[in-house]
Amino acid sequence: MNSLDMISSTPDTTALLISSIDHIPNPADDSTTLVVDYDGFAVLQAVVRAQRHIGAIAASYGPLFTLQNVRRAGALMPSVRPTRCGTKLLKLLFSRVCNIPVQYPSHTFPQEVNLLATVADRFHLGELTQADLIGDSAVNVCQCLNAAVDHLRLSAVDLSDKRLRSTKASRKNLKGGWRWLDRIFSRIGRLCVLRLDLHIAKEYEWGAANMHALSLEELFAQRAEFIRRLSSIPGFNGAPLGYIIKSEYQLRRSLHHHVLLIIDGNAHWQHIELAKAVGEFWVNVITKGMGTYYNVNMHTDLDSPDCGIGIVSAYDIPKVEALKTKVIAYLCKPDYLARLVIPRRHRLFVKSVAVPLRGPKLGRPRKQLAAEDLLPPGEIALPSPVSIACDAGNVLEK
Repeated sequence: MNSLDMISSTPDTTALLISSIDHIPNPADDSTTLVVDYDGFAVLQAVVRAQRHIGAIAASYGPLFTLQNVRRAGALMPSVRPTRCGTKLLKLLFSRVCNIPVQYPSHTFPQEVNLLATVADRFHLGELTQADLIGDSAVNVCQCLNAAVDHLRLSAVDLSDKRLRSTKASRKNLKGGWRWLDRIFSRIGRLCVLRLDLHIAKEYEWGAANMHALSLEELFAQRAEFIRRLSSIPGFNGAPLGYIIKSEYQLRRSLHHHVLLIIDGNAHWQHIELAKAVGEFWVNVITKGMGTYYNVNMHTDLDSPDCGIGIVSAYDIPKVEALKTKVIAYLCKPDYLARLVIPRRHRLFVKSVAVPLRGPKLGRPRKQLAAEDLLPPGEIALPSPVSIACDAGNVLEK
């Protein structure tokens, strides 16, 4: 199965299957010109390229296009000279990436692609060709290109906010994930957090060009079996307290799963070894040797979205905040490519049900935060480091 067959097999992406090869007749010699071919997998590649290039253009400074004189047919003619970032913009315009939202109006594309389409229409750059960069039109084209770059920079300032507002599901998952963590903390104050990335080996990936590639149904069946057998993972004393799994699609790694597992930190503390046990369980038991994994718990940098967290206490404010604002927020981020190729009958975000504590909690009651130490709405109430230090001092004095 090749990449095009992979995309063609999904029933809700019929619009992406229609060939967009456009042959324009040339009356001069009765020939035709092949304009562009955005079909199947090429659409996904163009979307990823547009996101990367628009981000680089938005972060650039100064004019990206200047004029210089070049000799053509024995005469000096003005020509547009692009910088490295300017070349990226020209590649996007020449490949007609801005036409993708128009060709597939039923799909939701990243804000970078929509912004490029808006800029190309506003500055009349949708039909730009290589020949327009040399000759009498070069002066006007250079001005339009620099004006388009300025507009991209101004509009790209709010791209991150627009991207978060563009999907209700991501906001809903984020709020639900924070409530889910609060409910787990209400029952147990010391948690062991495990993070893994579960993949399939290259030769078995969905869309791989060989007969051994797994189907989409098989991949989601493996995920369902993994969830069903979580309590039987070696090293776990019973079922985990909760889990969040986000399935994503990327051009480089195909379909893969980001996993967040929470277990009782009072009974488990070797988080790196436990995460390795989960990964080996995925490889040897669930996928029968066809899977691979990445142990995120090897990294504990709280300033990175790739932090593994490990052991976290309800009193450890920085770790709780990182767990919410970095880890859970990362799992809830929008994924545009996945919904272009994966039918909506397959859920991309799944999490366990966390039952809130009912009745009095056993053990020593937790201290309440002072008003000035309260976290933002949606966060759990935690004691301040000052109150903890005072309690420790009183114990030592006694």
